[in-house]
Amino acid sequence: MRKIFTFLLLAIPFFNAAISQNINEFHYDNAGTDVGEFVEIYIPNPQPGDLFNYTITLYNGSGGASYNSKTLDALSPTCDMDGCYYVWNLPTDGLQNGPPDGIALSGPSGLIEFLSYEGTFTASGGPANGILSTDVGVTETSSTPIGNSLALIDGVWVSGPNTANSVNPVVLVSFSGKHESGKNVLYWTTASETNNSHFEIEKSMDGKYFQALGNVEGSGNSDKFVNYTFEDYSVNQSIIYYRLKQVDFDGQYEYSNTIAVLSNLNRDNSIVYINQSRQLYIDEQNTESTVYVFNSNGKLVNTYNIFSSCYINLDNSISGVYIASMVNKFGTHSIKFFIH
Repeated sequence: MRKIFTFLLLAIPFFNAAISQNINEFHYDNAGTDVGEFVEIYIPNPQPGDLFNYTITLYNGSGGASYNSKTLDALSPTCDMDGCYYVWNLPTDGLQNGPPDGIALSGPSGLIEFLSYEGTFTASGGPANGILSTDVGVTETSSTPIGNSLALIDGVWVSGPNTANSVNPVVLVSFSGKHESGKNVLYWTTASETNNSHFEIEKSMDGKYFQALGNVEGSGNSDKFVNYTFEDYSVNQSIIYYRLKQVDFDGQYEYSNTIAVLSNLNRDNSIVYINQSRQLYIDEQNTESTVYVFNSNGKLVNTYNIFSSCYINLDNSISGVYIASMVNKFGTHSIKFFIH
């Protein structure tokens, strides 16, 4: 599990693809006698109530038959606010060394994923029956250092230090802000903290260049929800950007997502494009609205039904000129914007 400053925005929703259930990390070979072999599965929240229907199946690439399996309800998870990690710790040589061998993850609706290492093969029997495996593309050998593993990082399988069951230093579950009584008030909540010295609040007028605004002391080590606030009395434009710099006692730090706080909104700026984060901010003032996004050729790219103020994530959009139109009982408001 490789996460450091976990962030899940709750107060203002994002429209984005959810992270799916997957085989997240495993270890099968190392220098000397194999030790610490395991398979880690990631299940995003909310956790299913039928974990007994989720199964890890190990396959032998020579002939394609399965040789061991385990259901997730038999494993103790490590969880944060994003999801849970289920680690199946295996005995020495519990994972066969290939080439090739494989791991399948299945659920109530059937096969979810069938991965292999040191080559590909077709499974015979079990949840992956008749399916050709997908090779992770990296391997371990008899010279792999003890304590290493293969892990899925940002969609790519890599070899490195084992991080299964590691603890996130700070789990940030919400970060939001609003304008009230002439000032901008920032709110954030952590679900747990480890070695957390303080938060440095940074401010930007253009979303690109940030300056330190102030500090809020952290809770050090905590396994409970902790709420924080910070007030910015220097509000001299309608859109101001903020981010948190979380600093450990040893000086290491991580940044949160960037948020935009808008003041004195009117219907003429009810849609704002935030360039540095490739997002649309929609202020629909508690009115049901529909937002249509068109490309420069007038083709409808996407439609969003909006029931409250929110950010729309445009990370998957290609560069170019777009038009966003919001339609509600007040009429239609459109803006043109460019995605870099």
